[in-house]
Formats: sequence, structure tokens, C-alpha cells
Amino acid sequence: QYHEPYYVEIQTNPDLKKFFSELGIYLNALVSRREQMNLLWSEHSSKLDGDVTNSPAYDLIQFTLRISNGQEKESSISIKLCYDDFKCTLPSSVSYHVKQEEPPVQLDVEIFKTKYIHRAVRDLVPEDSNE
Repeated sequence: QYHEPYYVEIQTNPDLKKFFSELGIYLNALVSRREQMNLLWSEHSSKLDGDVTNSPAYDLIQFTLRISNGQEKESSISIKLCYDDFKCTLPSSVSYHVKQEEPPVQLDVEIFKTKYIHRAVRDLVPEDSNE
């Protein structure tokens, strides 16, 4: 017996081609979000403070970045990405919390709505900011 994942909001359709096409959209988005998270970890682990966490459907991804201000001070920024539409590969909302009173740099977290996670982190936290 086959059971579709709980987050797949499609009805069984007598048109199997349409059903599998719709199912494929959901599954491709899930795999994309999962791979973005894996690439975040593999490419930017030195910038991360702790683990990257996610929900089973990868519709909620959370992580904390370490950012240096270049004056031997470091801040931690906790970022939370929410995906309201399970068919999307980019988050619908982004929130963050700076664990110091003043952020070391101006953060444009909206970049996560236009770029994949690992690419957004690369642009948000340049390599030399953590050295």
C-alpha cells in the first residue's frame, strides 16, 4: 500500500499522468530544499554555530551564522526560513535574531527569498568575515 507524504495536498486523480506530475512537483521541491540544506552545511560549516535543523518536510529550516565585524568581535545570527507552499524551493518568510545588541553588518535576509540557502549565505557572509 502506498501513502503519500502528509504535506502533499493533492487528491487522487483518475488521470494518473496529472497525478504523478503534481506529485513530482512536491517531491522535487522537497529534494531541492533538502539539498540546499546539505549544501549549506557542506560549503559553510565554518560559518555555522551549531547544527542546521529542519522539519520532516523541510518546510522549516533553522540555523545560526557566526559573523565577524572585522574588529575581533563576533555575532551570532539565528535565521529561520519558512516555506508556506510545499511546492516552492524558496522560503515565503525569513526571520532572524541577532544575539548581540548591534549587528556587525547590515543584514539583508530577504536575499533568502531570491537565492538558494547556500548561495544566500555565501553572499551574506563573505569568506574573509570569519577569519
